[in-house]
Amino acid sequence: MDGITLSTCNAKLSLSLQSIVASIDQSRIVSTKSSQGIQISLEVVRMPIYVTDTVRLNAEFRDFDGTLTDPTTVTLKHKDPSGNTATLTNASLTNPIDGQWYYDLDVDEAGTWQYSWEGAGVVDKYEVDTFQAIAKPL
Repeated sequence: MDGITLSTCNAKLSLSLQSIVASIDQSRIVSTKSSQGIQISLEVVRMPIYVTDTVRLNAEFRDFDGTLTDPTTVTLKHKDPSGNTATLTNASLTNPIDGQWYYDLDVDEAGTWQYSWEGAGVVDKYEVDTFQAIAKPL
């Protein structure tokens, strides 16, 4: 098992890398595991997103058994900080393997960007997220 094992005088805590990676939530405090009085917190710090960067928006769709599966229809909606919206469907999105989709979004404005992924049909899923873009420093 790939993982991290921490030992102290009388306690041992093992975390698999898979459980750590699965708990990462794009730059928030992500995982706290405790065992026998030991507590570990993992924080992922996202690099700043600047105007003119390209951001990859990812979505993953799984059936009830956990198998990566393509929905019948995949829709990505995004809204820039000025409130302009765009809707993209299957043909405009990249689907490298079953169940995984992405779109490379060119960031052209500072502020809060919002986006949502929706899968319908074989797999139903709706997910919303945001990211903050800032102007490049001088």
